Amino acid sequence: MAISATCLLLLLAFSTIQQICIAAITSEQPSIVDARQMPFFNQMGTRLAEYNQKADWTKKIFPTDEPYLDSADQTVYVEVYVSDIDDIIQLSEDCKTGKTENVFKVYRATERTVKQLSEIPHKYFYVSKFSPSICMTVEKEALQQIANQPPVYCIRVIPPLKPFLSFSEIRNLDDIAYTMSNHDSTLDSATDIAIIDSGYDPNDSLLYGEANDNIIPNHQWDFTDGNTDVSNGANEHGSTVADYLVHGFGETGGGETGMYEDPDFWVPLKICDDSYSTANQYASQAIDWCIAHDMEIVCMSWGSEPALPWGINTCNGWWCDRFRTGTLAGITWVAAAGNGGHTNGVAYPAESHFVVAIGAYNNNPAQRESYSDYGTTYFATISPAQIYCLTCYNAQGFTEFKPNAYECGFVYWAWGQGTSIAAPFACADIAIGMYSPNNGEYTQGYEYLLDVIALSNEYPVSPSESSQQGDVIDTHTLWHRQRITP
Repeated sequence: MAISATCLLLLLAFSTIQQICIAAITSEQPSIVDARQMPFFNQMGTRLAEYNQKADWTKKIFPTDEPYLDSADQTVYVEVYVSDIDDIIQLSEDCKTGKTENVFKVYRATERTVKQLSEIPHKYFYVSKFSPSICMTVEKEALQQIANQPPVYCIRVIPPLKPFLSFSEIRNLDDIAYTMSNHDSTLDSATDIAIIDSGYDPNDSLLYGEANDNIIPNHQWDFTDGNTDVSNGANEHGSTVADYLVHGFGETGGGETGMYEDPDFWVPLKICDDSYSTANQYASQAIDWCIAHDMEIVCMSWGSEPALPWGINTCNGWWCDRFRTGTLAGITWVAAAGNGGHTNGVAYPAESHFVVAIGAYNNNPAQRESYSDYGTTYFATISPAQIYCLTCYNAQGFTEFKPNAYECGFVYWAWGQGTSIAAPFACADIAIGMYSPNNGEYTQGYEYLLDVIALSNEYPVSPSESSQQGDVIDTHTLWHRQRITP
């Protein structure tokens, strides 16, 4: 279709404005990240053709999500991908300094499409900042109306998520404190860690609220209520995970001991209470927040495990485009592998190529916990010819064995076990071993980070089939590798 001269002038004017904005921003030398993607578009080609031929609205549901329609409650959470998009600029700012750190080129749903979908009855509505998607919680009957909107090309149905923490008396095999005491290594002031979980209340934690005095001021956020009070309701899981993180750095509740260059280093982002009933709904919003606020490390001790403990496990791919965007900006995403005892793969989001998956081990010589998930995740298959997650497939190929590494699932100072414990310990490993030697700026790239983690194992995890890629993270070795290869 021909473009009128007036439209062309407007397009040129908009392009010029974008260039001026970028030029102004680049005087401070932020990173420019091209994150323009149309997730699932190529994978939906055949189904969209069938939709046009048969007017079957279910063909706009991503194929691996169809089983959730049968098992889901009458109210479902979906992420709706649209082809009517704007090509825009999105900035990220350091949450401490306010400095622009990254300039993202992204696709976002147009106001016209947002308005059309907002008129469909819903209980929750959010427009992604980094993806051409609109997140909605609706009655199941509304899905047909959503699917029949012309710009909609894919609907992802995301089931409820769950935490990965249970309780019993156990012991710790962590070596972070050794590294900090022997290598003059501290948590650098530029390193910010976000914990996406059930909020934080020092009175709810099983570890006495030791992370309470390390929260970055004025940045905690409760997505469920839309305010800064992250302590409302039951917060035991998120609070305990956060306290495990600071325990990893050596905090014992006795005040600051000089282990942190800056004691304010983490942010609680609440997506649910301990019931986890809203976690799937608010997770993508919290992920966007982490990208927009230039976090260095993000901890996710929850997920959705493989539907069956046998057979092929495929990557759900729900947020892999945003995980990729974050890694391009230097974010390290860390997630718990899951507690279901699966041997055919880990939980999502840990199964994403762009997320460091952490399993749990118990005691020397590092026996894998029987509940800790492991196995091969398929991003694509040859027979049948099918791509399940194009974002991960383009980066990794057909498969990837997970977890990437193991950390302790036992602690002696409290009651608790699970991959939910291992994940925050791994975040501490990475913060001290990967970030602190470079003064908080990790710039070598995500693939190099994965290689360093895979080659820094303290000792192998048995049985051998659960250790094809990741063994116990050794902070000491991480630290030395970063010193040797800056």
